[in-house]
Amino acid sequence: MKKSKMETSWYEKYHIAMKEWVTIQDIMKLTSTGQPSAMALREDAIEYCVMNEIDLPTKQVPAEVVLKLMDKDLDYFYRKMVRELEAVEMYNRAYGKGMDDSVSA
Repeated sequence: MKKSKMETSWYEKYHIAMKEWVTIQDIMKLTSTGQPSAMALREDAIEYCVMNEIDLPTKQVPAEVVLKLMDKDLDYFYRKMVRELEAVEMYNRAYGKGMDDSVSA
């Protein structure tokens, strides 16, 4: 149940979604997409912020806006994270993994 280095766990995605501001790299992890798709979503987020008069720092956009454009909310990432952690726990129990050699999410 180990993830590849490129795959982001739901635990990490949840913690990214809880941030106030996100970068292109954060968007790539949240959406499991490449840089072009993340940049397009960032551009949509910037447009949304301009239309709604939301001040932006350099190179970051509000995570709340990105989630809105993704049609997801924080609860979505939380539920996925909990399911992932439950699956890891079940896997570890099924294969007799101890605390020292457990599989992580």
